[in-house]
Parts: sequence; C-alpha cells; structure tokens
Amino acid sequence: MYLRDRDLQAVARLWHELAEFPAARADAAREHCLTALVQILGATNAFWVGTTRTVPVVADDPLHGWRPRADQTLHRDEARDRLIRQLLRQMERQVVDPHTAAIAARAGTTRAFLRPELVPDDEWRQSWLASEMFPTLGISDRMVGANAVHPSAESYIGLDRGPGDKPFSRRERDLLYAFLLGSSPFHREQLQVHRLIGPSLTPREREVLHLLLTDLTERQIADRLGLTPRTTHQYVVSVLKKLGVSGRIGLMALWLRRAPASEQG
Repeated sequence: MYLRDRDLQAVARLWHELAEFPAARADAAREHCLTALVQILGATNAFWVGTTRTVPVVADDPLHGWRPRADQTLHRDEARDRLIRQLLRQMERQVVDPHTAAIAARAGTTRAFLRPELVPDDEWRQSWLASEMFPTLGISDRMVGANAVHPSAESYIGLDRGPGDKPFSRRERDLLYAFLLGSSPFHREQLQVHRLIGPSLTPREREVLHLLLTDLTERQIADRLGLTPRTTHQYVVSVLKKLGVSGRIGLMALWLRRAPASEQG
C-alpha cells in the first residue's frame, strides 16, 4: 500500500468518530463520513450507494443481479438527480456503462479502484458516463470502493474531482481501501437503516427478540430462557440497540413494517 503514517491516523480518527454515532443518527453519520472523506482524499464531492443482489440472476444481466436501492450524495443538485434517475432507468433495461459493469463484476470482496483500473481509456471515452454525465456535472475523475457487507448487499463509497484537479492517485485509492476495511459496522448500519439487510443478531438475541414481541415481562423472559434477569436485560438492550429503537413500542412498530427483512443475517 502507498500510505503514510498520517494517512492511517486520519482513517483511524474517522473510524473512531463514526463509532461514536448512535444507530438513531445513521443519516448524520453518513454525512459526516462523506464530508470527512472529501477532506482526507481531496475530492470535490462524495456519494454513498446501497446495492442488493436479486437471485436468481437473469441471463445476460451485465450487473449479475446487482442493483442500487438507495443513494445519497453529499452535494446534490437538480442536474445530478436527473442524471441519476436516467442512469437507474438504463440499468433496469440492462443498458449498463462499462465502468458500472466492471464494479459489479468484482462484487463479493471489499475493494477500491481508480477509474483506469476498471475501464481502458478508449472504452471509457465512448461510455455514457464520460460523454454525458461527467461533463454535465463537472466531474473529471472518479474513484469508487465497496464494502462487501453481506452476500446479497454491498455498500459503496464514491468520490469525484472536478476540472483542473489531478486524477486520484494509487495512494488515495489505498487510503479509501483502508477506510473500507475498517468500517464494516458503519456500512452494515447504513444498509440496515435503508432496510436492505436485517440486523445481525446472535441466536440468543433472536430468542429474546421473539419473546419481546409477546406480552411477557423481562423477568418472565428470563424464566422462559433460564437466564438471570440481569443477563436478560443485557440481551434486551443489545437487541434494541441493533434495531435502532429505544423500547418495546418502537420495536413493535419496526417489526410490523419489516418483519421479513429482520430475519436476515
């Protein structure tokens, strides 16, 4: 890796800062993350995308079943929103630019790439991103990374630079990769907030969760599971925290909205 000590220190600070955000402030954590990465990596803008994979995969799908399901951009405007909607419509028709297809083809591992590592220059210049989207938005270069949170869901971070800026370097790519490797809890939480995956509960936490959805008291749950009241309460607190709710009323409301998704690992 092409990293210096101060690079790693900047990444470590960001990991620590993101860990301080409670689950209820996931949107603020995402904005803080994108803002910090823009500063650390010298970008002009940054975006986050949550993707899921549909199984079985349709034959000849250039994205291998992967589709963006949620996206947030640090600095948004009407032109960007319009072009993103156009990009999504193209994907649904399986019309995919080579840059996006190359990223999807490498799904399954945490990764970060410079644009030339994904698409040769000749092919890139002929693509819709290079000929229409980037010039319209004033983007000269893009670097993208992904955290492979779940076999059927991934969390992406992208960074852009504008005209007159130097292209992203291998050092900056490695710095993004280092951030992604150590920030899995942040990415998992982002996907959970957008209901793209469910929370990761231990087998015991799942037992407690199912009993919390009944009218049993915590003491009765403890008796049912053969646990002490103190241990049971610790499990209850852990379950509520992972689900991002503060009590049983919030838990009931959440469960009614997304019971199937909450059973995912």
